[in-house]
Amino acid sequence: MWLQKLDVAVLLVLVVVPVVCVAVDFLPVEVKFGLLSRGDTLDFARFLSATFVHVDFTHLSSNVAGFLLVGVFLFLLAKKCWVQRFLLASLFWVLFGLPLLYGVVVWFFSDVAFEGVLSGFGCGLSLVVGGLAGLILPLLVLLFYSELVSSENRWRLFLGLFLLAGSLMIFNYVGASVFYWMVFAGLFVGGFGFLAWSFCRVLGVSGRKINWTLKAKFVWFVFGLLLHIFCLVALFPAEIFMLGGRVNIFAHYFGVAFGAVVPQLGFSFVGDKSLN
Repeated sequence: MWLQKLDVAVLLVLVVVPVVCVAVDFLPVEVKFGLLSRGDTLDFARFLSATFVHVDFTHLSSNVAGFLLVGVFLFLLAKKCWVQRFLLASLFWVLFGLPLLYGVVVWFFSDVAFEGVLSGFGCGLSLVVGGLAGLILPLLVLLFYSELVSSENRWRLFLGLFLLAGSLMIFNYVGASVFYWMVFAGLFVGGFGFLAWSFCRVLGVSGRKINWTLKAKFVWFVFGLLLHIFCLVALFPAEIFMLGGRVNIFAHYFGVAFGAVVPQLGFSFVGDKSLN
């Protein structure tokens, strides 16, 4: 059967989240307001509930569309790599761990370190969408799991992808000063270098034959990389809806970094046990 139990579980998550967002949008305004998170308040329940609250239809539709687009691709890529268990665990961390950790970080900087700096209300699924965009990177690494052989080679590929992603995030700000140009150039050159090094290992310096399986993996890789770039273009310059406070541009950076790094670290510690 094409769909396995883990596939059904992943698809259920991809369906339930948008349905909950739409259902929450029909709630009375005062109820929705009570679900928002506030930067200077440590409220774990609101950190989670605010993910499903949106300001208007445009905010809701764009976030849900992004969630479904990236989510379906991740599902297909995970099935291609036979890593549905890894994807399901990563979705759990992105949907629950990411909002909770982000809420705590914002609260710390707003209420402890720099009083009032992030004291507005926050809501929206874009933090999670950023996490899913970041999750594309470790899945692209797992696509070449057998070819890369060692964990060191997999980390080189991941580092290359992560540095290139960082260069795209900073690209919108290169006009501000020479410093941003230098950061952009360093990230881009470093990322491209690690990427080239990794693919030398994939192809094999001794002359690995490029068969149809490897060609198909490269097609998936290019498509995934293009989707990741599209997500970064949509998410940056970073902007998130805040009510009653200043705009918080930190959420998208945090989401992408969390979605990329935490699953990659988790796989490094757990290893093959996180796969099917």
